[in-house]
Amino acid sequence: MTSSTSRPRIEALPRPVRSVEVSPAELTKIPHGIEEIYDDDLDAIVVRGALPAEALSGAANLLQGELRSEWESPNKVLPGENIELVGMPATPTARMPKGPSMDTYLEEAERQTKLLDRLFTEEFDVVGRVERLFALCANVGETPA
Repeated sequence: MTSSTSRPRIEALPRPVRSVEVSPAELTKIPHGIEEIYDDDLDAIVVRGALPAEALSGAANLLQGELRSEWESPNKVLPGENIELVGMPATPTARMPKGPSMDTYLEEAERQTKLLDRLFTEEFDVVGRVERLFALCANVGETPA
């Protein structure tokens, strides 16, 4: 029972999170990973080593320093449910229970794309790398080097 001054209790998922953890070279083992997520057979694909350590180190230094204000905590009011992220989730959050409007999401995505230019050097194409990894999970790409 809840009162008007307290929040309803948030229960954990009634089941474990269904995830798979792979390296970029192992993505061919889950060629239909994106489809499995859409079909609600899988919740997450964790790709360890997807981005080079040097590129991540430089981005992390910026995000801990001059770009610290870019971090968001969309579920801050929900103990145990908070995450910190850069960008705007397309899914519902405590701050936006219905998720953002498409216009709001696309405006934020454009702003975040410009932020990538500050986080990663021209030598490393982070967008291209992520696109190739997604393509592998959708059975349309070649194994990355």
